[in-house]
Order: sequence, then structure tokens, then C-alpha cells
Amino acid sequence: MLAVLWIMGALSGPAAGAEEPAPAPAPAATPVAGNWFEHTLDRFFGRNTLPGDELGGAGLNAVDPFLEYDGRKIEVIIVNQVKAFEAGWDDDRIVAERLLNSLSRPLYDYTHESVIRSYLLFRRGDPLIPFDLADSERMLRGLPFIQDARILVAPLAGPGEGVAVIVETSDRWPFGATATVIDQDHWRGRVYNRNTMGLGIDIGHQVLHKKDGEPAWGYEGRLGLVNLGGTFWNGTLEYEDSYRQGRTRVALRRPLVHPGLNIIGGLLWEDFDERGELAGRNGFHDTDIWAGRVHRLYDHRRLRGRRRAVIVPAMRFRSLDFYSRPRAVCPDSNSQYRDRDQVMGSVAWLQATSYKTSFLFADGEVEDILSGAQVKLTGVYELGEFEDRPGVFLAGRRQDFHTSGRLTGLGFAVGGFVDEGRLEDGVLELWGVYASPLLEAGRLGHRFYGELDYTLGIRRTPTDRIFLDDRAGVEHLEKQAVAGTRRLVLKGRYRLFTPHSLLGFRMGFFGYGDLGLIRGPGRVDGNGRADDHTRVRAGVGLGVRLRNPMLVLPTIQVHVYWVSEADGGGDFRLGLGLGGTLDEPTIADDLKPGILAYE
Repeated sequence: MLAVLWIMGALSGPAAGAEEPAPAPAPAATPVAGNWFEHTLDRFFGRNTLPGDELGGAGLNAVDPFLEYDGRKIEVIIVNQVKAFEAGWDDDRIVAERLLNSLSRPLYDYTHESVIRSYLLFRRGDPLIPFDLADSERMLRGLPFIQDARILVAPLAGPGEGVAVIVETSDRWPFGATATVIDQDHWRGRVYNRNTMGLGIDIGHQVLHKKDGEPAWGYEGRLGLVNLGGTFWNGTLEYEDSYRQGRTRVALRRPLVHPGLNIIGGLLWEDFDERGELAGRNGFHDTDIWAGRVHRLYDHRRLRGRRRAVIVPAMRFRSLDFYSRPRAVCPDSNSQYRDRDQVMGSVAWLQATSYKTSFLFADGEVEDILSGAQVKLTGVYELGEFEDRPGVFLAGRRQDFHTSGRLTGLGFAVGGFVDEGRLEDGVLELWGVYASPLLEAGRLGHRFYGELDYTLGIRRTPTDRIFLDDRAGVEHLEKQAVAGTRRLVLKGRYRLFTPHSLLGFRMGFFGYGDLGLIRGPGRVDGNGRADDHTRVRAGVGLGVRLRNPMLVLPTIQVHVYWVSEADGGGDFRLGLGLGGTLDEPTIADDLKPGILAYE
């Protein structure tokens, strides 16, 4: 693993032309500030700075830097790309690093300026609108192949008090590779490029092998296109033929990336055939179309940094047609496998403002997070295989981000279908999240996180179950470990951020603890009745995070963990994984009409 980290670190260097000054020797009589732990890190590991360091974990309203230039004429727009992989930056590096850079440089294309300009909501000659600059900066920074984006405004001398707008971006190294090895007869490997030819084209290939699988060798491919023609429509094409599944998926999507859009929507078609242990039990065609109209409830000329609100009425049609499924599909069982057509309509209200921060869910990059609230009411009429029925669903979330860096959030969702005046196949969900401000410990920073998730099934069909497993929030608990009808998961996280890096990978440490409770029918008594009882599962872990912000590779986590087993015991194990340990919450994740999934 260290060899892989060394290679990736060699591919990411400082900006072109940047010189690293030789460190001045510290006087022998002057001790280095900090405790023994910081001394050890300074001695054995280097230090690197990231764009988010200057924020120090605090929050800054994204529109504030531009308010003083409100209404002034934009005379010129300059796009400047920081060149991180040009010739010259590695002149003082070791021979192996210079060799790796010389091999990789011909493969790398910087993001075309036309791609960057397609995300700018302003043009030369326009009056400067602070929200347009803030939204443009946020959208650029959210692209997977952009490490950081910054928009600056420079007043120009002369009549008219015009301004120049400078757009600075820094690319990530777009190539990546991951591998999962179970044993020599069961593994998969993936390679991808998030920014092919500098056009933002996402291409990925994966080879899957399982000796006793059918088929033994498989392939998965992905093609992704962003902001087609500057319209903010994104497209994806996915294909897989392996022992896991056969799948073809085509999708177009236009989310509410900024409130200036008038129309949002999407189109999806999918052919899915599950294989392996569930072969012949889950195969379907899915067609999904939706569209919404954005009505703005604000005037940007009078807003001056307050939250913007929109109302989005939307319509959706979805058709699900199964061609393979369990035999026992009837009115009172296996409802998830029924053929159905659904017509849905919704009204969503969203009010939010955007903040910039750091050291929240990432590792030192500038992060964008929304603060505000959303409420969505959805009505649905289902043309089912056995019956037609109406349904209604209501969801709401509130999320507050404070300039101190503290995050709090609460949410709910409830609804179901109506049959003979009674609610059936219903769901109730409650959600809460908390993140402390960034706390200081010398030159180190740390945060505490907490999350609560509660799910309850309301008059579900007897075979419907939810599960307590890794996907439900208890880390490393095996898939579908425990089943029931109501579930409570409590998650606690701790992260320690350091300014140190290992071969270019920013280092951090983390710990976590998960507690899950699930209740539902269990043992069957002599009369054929199942009693309700509660089962508990827990897990704890401690480890290190490695992340190179200049690469598109996900975070690498190495940790020791313990998770409880069915008999109440458990073992300590060593884990190596990709990704984070806490999902980033949002209040604007999905404005399309939809029913609540019971999962």
C-alpha cells in the first residue's frame, strides 16, 4: 500500500514555477512549540497547506466577498488555471519522482477553458450580481476534477467604476484505480478518468472475477457527461455483465444546481437482472421521467446576502415491469416485486444560503454547505398489479450552519398509501445530525459528530422487512444481518485533523462508535405466532485517514474495528477501506416527486 501511496504522491506536486525555500535551521536553544505528539509528526512527516486552511473550520457566507461590488459593470473576465503538473516543478525531486512525472505528463489534459466558462453565470458587460459569482464558484468547486476554485473581483480605475473578475481553478489529477481482493479466485479492479481530454468526460472500466461465478469473468463500464452544451444537463451511461448482475442504465438529469434555473428534471431507463444467490428473483425494466418548474420568491437586487427561497411544483411518471421475481407475489406479500405504474405530483419549498468552510467532512479543502430548510409534499396514484390506490408523503428538513463551524440538523418523512380510508405500506423516518465547531489542540484541530436515524414501518405487508447492517449505519455489520420492522441507529464520530502529509497524502485520525437497535417478529411460538423482541448490535473503530486532494482517488482508511455478532460476542479486525465514515447531509438533495423507500 505504501508503494501505491508513494506513486500517487509523486504524481501530484506544487504549482508550476513554485520554489520551496530551504527551511531556516531553528536555534538549538529554542524548543519547537507543541507537545511530544506534534514533535514526532514534524520530525517524520512533512507538512502541506490546503486552500481551506485559511478558513480554519469557521464559516463564511459565500456571497459576502462580492457584496461591495454589487451592480458594478463587469469589464473583463479572466480565467486562470493553476498549472500543477507542468515541467519544472520536479527539478529538485529524486530521480524516481522525476521519471514518474515525465511518464504521466503526456497523458494529462488540463480542463478546457470553455468547460470552466460554461459554469459562469455572468458575462462581460453584465452588472455584477453577488449571488451569480458565489454560485459559479460553488459549482466549479463541486466538480470531481477541480480541486479548488476561487473568484476574485478587482476594481478598475477610470470612468464607470467597472471591475475585472478573475476566475482561478486548480485541477485534480484525473486518473484513478481501485481494487478489491477477496482471494485469488474472487477479486475486482477498476480504472477511471474523471476528466478525459480536459472536457469533464468521466470514463471508467472495471473487471470482475469470481471463479465459481456465472459468468466467471465480468465487465462494468461507465460514461458520464457534465453540463451538456452549457445547459446544466448531466448524462450517464452504465453497463455491467458479471456474476453480480446484468445492468444497462441510461440517465439524463438537470438538478437545481443554482436557483436561476427555470426548469429541472430527469429521464432514466434501466434494465436490471440480479444474479448470484438471487438469480431469477429480481429482474425488471424501470422507466422514470420527471420535470419541475422553479419559481423564485426573492429579488436578488434587494436580498443583500439573506437566504433565497424557491417553490418547485413538479410531475413524475414511473413504470416498473418485472420479468423475473419470486413466485409468491400476491396482494399480501412481496410488495416490492409487484408491477406498477405511478403518477406523482409534488410541491417543494426550499430556502437556503451557502457557506464556505473547511475541516468538516473533507480534509482541508474548501467545502460548500447549505444552511436552511426544505419541505416537500407529494401525492401519488399507483396503478398496481392487484389494485389501484392513492398515496401521500410529506418530508421536511432543517439544517443550520453557524459561522463558528457548528452544524445542526433535524428532519422527518412520513407517508404511505391509502386503502379503504386506512394508511398502508407506510413509513415514518426521523433524522438528526450534529457537528461541533473545529476545536483546537495546539496546531491540530478536531471535531465531534453525532447522527440519529429512526425508521418505522406502518401497516406493511407481512414479508416487508428492514435490516440492521452496514448500509443502515453500523459499520462492518454484515449485509442484512438482522431484520425487523422498526430501527434506531445512533452514530458517534471523532476526527483529528493534522497539517502533516505522508508522501503527499494528508493525514488524519478518526474514531467511531455505532449502536443499532431493531425490533420486529422473531421466534415463532407453539401457536404459530411470532413475538416481537429487540435485538442490539454495536461497533467501534479507530484508525487513520489518508487523502491527497490533488487526486480523484477517494479517502483511504486503515483502521482496527470491533463489531458485535449474533451471540453477543465479537472480534477485533483490521480494515482497509475507501471513502468516509459519515455521510454529508444536505437539504436540497432531491426535489423530484417521490415515495419513501422502506429500506
